[in-house]
Amino acid sequence: KVTVIGMPQWAEFNQIDYAYFEKLNVILSGASYQDADSAEWLLFRQTFYDRYRKTPSKEACAGYDGALFTARMLRKYGPDFASKLGSTPIEGTQTRFRLTPRKGSDVTGATENLSALMKYENDAVYLFQVENGKFVPIR
Repeated sequence: KVTVIGMPQWAEFNQIDYAYFEKLNVILSGASYQDADSAEWLLFRQTFYDRYRKTPSKEACAGYDGALFTARMLRKYGPDFASKLGSTPIEGTQTRFRLTPRKGSDVTGATENLSALMKYENDAVYLFQVENGKFVPIR
């Protein structure tokens, strides 16, 4: 059996029957996933709607998840939470956070300190496959 790895944009294709994706065993990756049944999402969506009279956009969800991540890290580690960024994976309403430290040269290209921590990157990725005519996360 062959697996086809596709682009996240493929989930938006409406001219292709998803049965075709399922037959080809298509797997997509994505940076976010909205679980419409999660209690945290339902509470956030209702609170957002009560305040703004519309459902939250992807950008609003990403902003909320970033603030939620920061608040949880502050609660758990206090003001020194930055030193613990790579130690705690956290799940938001649509975003997973699994930060990995990256080392290397600075933006000037200087190579004298390649072991210096330059940034953290979020390595968390969702993988999706077709089930019952829609893309769902692989658990």
